Amino acid sequence: MDANLVATTVTALAPVLPYLLKAGEKAAEEAAKEVGKGAWDCAKAIWTRLWPKVQAKEAAREAAEEVAKNPTTKTHARRCECS
Repeated sequence: MDANLVATTVTALAPVLPYLLKAGEKAAEEAAKEVGKGAWDCAKAIWTRLWPKVQAKEAAREAAEEVAKNPTTKTHARRCECS
C-alpha cells in the first residue's frame, strides 16, 4: 500500500475517528457538528470500506484506538504500518 495514501487517509480520518469508533446516532450527530455534514459523510464512506480490514488485524484496531484517543497528534500517519 502506498505510504502517502495511508498517511493522507489517517490524517483525514483522525479528527473523526473517535466518532467512527463510537457507533451510534449520538456520535454521528456530534461528528457532523464537529466537522460538517459533508466531511462526516465522506469519512463514514471511507471508514465503511476500511473497517473490515482494520477489524481483522489486532494491530490495526489498536492503532485506530490510539489515534482516536489523541486525534491531533501529527505523528500517527508516520507510524502507521500497513500490509
